[in-house]
Amino acid sequence: MFFSVRNLIFALLCCTVCQSLVRYEKKGDLMLGGLFPLHEYNHTLAQCGSLLGLNALKMVEAMVFAVEEVNRNETILPNITVGFEIYDTCNYPSVTLESTLHFIPSQREFICRHSSGFQVQSLAENKSCPDPGQCAEHIVGVIGARRSSCSVQATTLLGLYWIPQISYMSTDDELSNTAKYPYFLRTVPPSRYQVKAMIDVLHRFNWTFVSALHSDDNYGQNGIAVFERLASQKGICIGASVSLSSRPLSGYYEDVVRALEKYANAKVVIVFAQPEHVQYLMTAVERSGASGKFIWLASDGWGNYGLDAITGNERAATGALMLRQYAVTAVEFEKHFHSMCPFKSDNPWMQEFVQQYGDDCVGVFHNSSNGNATHEFKGFLNDSDTVHQESLVIDSVLAFVHSMDLIYREHCQGHWDAHCVVFMSNGKLLIKYLLSESFTGPNGYVRFDQNGDVRGRYFIDQIQRTSDRDYEVVTVGGWWAEFEDEGTLDIRRELQWCNRTHCVHSNEHVPESVCSKPCQFGQAKMVTVQRECCWVCIQCQSWQIVADNGTTCRDCSAEEEYSWPNEEKTECEQIAPSYFHITDTAGIFLATLTSVGIVLTICSVAFYISYNEHLLIKASSRELSYIILAGVLVAYIINYTFMMTPSTAVCFGQRWIGLAMAMIYGTLTTKTNRVYRIFKSGKTSAKRPRFISPCSQVIIASIIISVQVVLIVIALVIQPPAAVLSMPDPTRPFVELRCADTEVAFFIYAFYSLILISVCSYEAFKTRRLPNNYNESKFITFDIFTSLVVLLAFMPSYVFSISAAHVCVYVIMASLIDAYVTLACLFLPKIYAVKFVSEGEMHLGYGSSYRSAFQAQAGQTNQSPDRANRVNPEGCSGTDVGGKNCQICCCCQGQTNNAVDNDEDIKSEEKANKQSNHTVTKDSDI
Repeated sequence: MFFSVRNLIFALLCCTVCQSLVRYEKKGDLMLGGLFPLHEYNHTLAQCGSLLGLNALKMVEAMVFAVEEVNRNETILPNITVGFEIYDTCNYPSVTLESTLHFIPSQREFICRHSSGFQVQSLAENKSCPDPGQCAEHIVGVIGARRSSCSVQATTLLGLYWIPQISYMSTDDELSNTAKYPYFLRTVPPSRYQVKAMIDVLHRFNWTFVSALHSDDNYGQNGIAVFERLASQKGICIGASVSLSSRPLSGYYEDVVRALEKYANAKVVIVFAQPEHVQYLMTAVERSGASGKFIWLASDGWGNYGLDAITGNERAATGALMLRQYAVTAVEFEKHFHSMCPFKSDNPWMQEFVQQYGDDCVGVFHNSSNGNATHEFKGFLNDSDTVHQESLVIDSVLAFVHSMDLIYREHCQGHWDAHCVVFMSNGKLLIKYLLSESFTGPNGYVRFDQNGDVRGRYFIDQIQRTSDRDYEVVTVGGWWAEFEDEGTLDIRRELQWCNRTHCVHSNEHVPESVCSKPCQFGQAKMVTVQRECCWVCIQCQSWQIVADNGTTCRDCSAEEEYSWPNEEKTECEQIAPSYFHITDTAGIFLATLTSVGIVLTICSVAFYISYNEHLLIKASSRELSYIILAGVLVAYIINYTFMMTPSTAVCFGQRWIGLAMAMIYGTLTTKTNRVYRIFKSGKTSAKRPRFISPCSQVIIASIIISVQVVLIVIALVIQPPAAVLSMPDPTRPFVELRCADTEVAFFIYAFYSLILISVCSYEAFKTRRLPNNYNESKFITFDIFTSLVVLLAFMPSYVFSISAAHVCVYVIMASLIDAYVTLACLFLPKIYAVKFVSEGEMHLGYGSSYRSAFQAQAGQTNQSPDRANRVNPEGCSGTDVGGKNCQICCCCQGQTNNAVDNDEDIKSEEKANKQSNHTVTKDSDI
């Protein structure tokens, strides 16, 4: 069945093709086929048309030169002659397929020359040649074709007959598929390597937004597909992507230019196309006035032809970067080519090339169709400015020759016979040797991988303008990579960048080709749905970092608690916590006030102890005074805990600030209530009020204070003391180390303190109309009202303040104000009086305004005024000091208690009453 298909292919095509094709051949023991383009294909006439450049002829002659060099070399295939059979493919797949049919083994023709022309007979029908010298020998391998689309057609057919094929220029990645094309090899790297090189060039110049053009053949379609895949992986976006037609309608390429102009930011244009497409494109660019608008980055489809692909449109292509296959100039071949005598050549296409590319000279050309023609010829035109790839053809020939030489030595033992012909004609054996063999050719070390590919090596050329009308192709760098490895880009010369007016040379300051410019510091890019390299910059907040490759603004609180962006806004760093400390400016000031207050309190306590038996001290409820002084001292001491580094112990101490408030205001409430009850009872009854003794008062005050202690303990249970970190304002890089007080714990003891102050204020208000000489109630009222105002002002500040340092300052200030006011109002006047007013001048007695009331009350109760006085005194007399009315803050109830409980105190009181008539009015109060 397999042979039937092959015979059918030959039967359908051979009869219409074989007789019409021109070939260039030389007989040998081993024959190599050649597929080279020498003419362009005319789509209108559906046949081969105009002649290609001189480079096309040189490729053919390079194969001939390599074969002849091998035949002259006695060390390779000794006693064996290598021949060739070359056909023109016209760079067109169908013509290539027609030419390939001549290489099929079962249909190899033998040629019997007759005057009427060629007669084709099949070896399948004629088992032996009439003339063995005229038989067409077996083709062991084929060199070519140039274009990938042509090579696909050729290797598909040749693979059916196990004939290896080595291309010198086909780069389509599809040809690396050994499942489809097991007998295809090439001396040039596949397109995926040049795509990698293009990507590296784009990265080198930070070009992230490009447009892409590709020819409508296998080469262009497969090449651009690989580019799009790799570009997306590397973050390169494609704007316009347009296929270039081989048969364009009028205005088609102008539409392509307009499509490119729609993406003005995509200044770089990738070109994966054949030379004819490039010529159409550059013509349209020039015609549209778009020269200088684009930077062309072209594959080897253009790069291998250089300026020949854009003849007449150089200005539109100025600055174009082109990849070219790594191929050195074959010096020996160049000497041979430019010294050869064309009229001695059997090349059937030589005459056409001499006529178009040769100088005048004399020579005779033999042509079977036109007869003999005489021309003058001096040599071919100088082609030093053209691209040379002849060495790739020579490498292809050498690959076959070296492999056949190994087969000859290993399987033929150096003898050429029918048995050896079988080995040499075995394509399966030959492909194995080709894939395993390596050699050194004109381009250096050559080795095929398992796919029949060689390593990636490219020259990078640029079209540069040397004057207004002169242009040249300059090799500016290279790219190379081992098999499937990352490549290395090397730009060795300065590049030229041109617009419509002037050109500059620079490798650093290059034109931009980006969809969106990089976002500024602290900005994230919001990528559009269509293209990941097109974005809108969004300003991140001060507390956010730029995350997810610069595409997201992310809160540091989401990354790590109590952190803040670093200077680069790339990472979150822990914020060093701060707290109110005694070394702060405010801390030093408050600590000084606290220390002074402690000293004053201790001095007050010491003074009271020293004058513990003084009449005025005893008369001012000295037991309650000691409790108040202790509360003041506690308040001062606890203030220090608010100026220490927060810890569990420190936070535990801070909770007891309510105890100081209870000791002060609970005791004052007890004292004020006692005064109020004494005077109220004295107006209505001579009976002594209950629980007014010092012991009773201490017990009552202790009960009131104990309630606060219980509340504080409850608060400690509900919210155990602990030092915690807090970030009051998430929009500021500020973290505090503070005590974990909750509103519940605060309100438990603050509310109770407010109740005590409020009750005390009410009692003080009720005692505002005591006798004129009883003025301690005024000081108590001032103290209580001051404390009430401070507490009411402090509570909102405490609740609504976001700074722990501020809260500490508020608490300390409130505590200091309360403590200092308490000292100033309740103790300083007594200390002054005791210290600076002698007991002889300190006349304690009843005020004149209340004496009649006491006497009347005493008469109603049948008691002497003195006894009533002792039982229920209502006031203390003023003290005349230096002619000024000095109303001493005496505690009449304290005096009364002592008078009742102690006879000595009663005598002191009677003595004071006797001296009350000697009171002298002074100018100032104490």
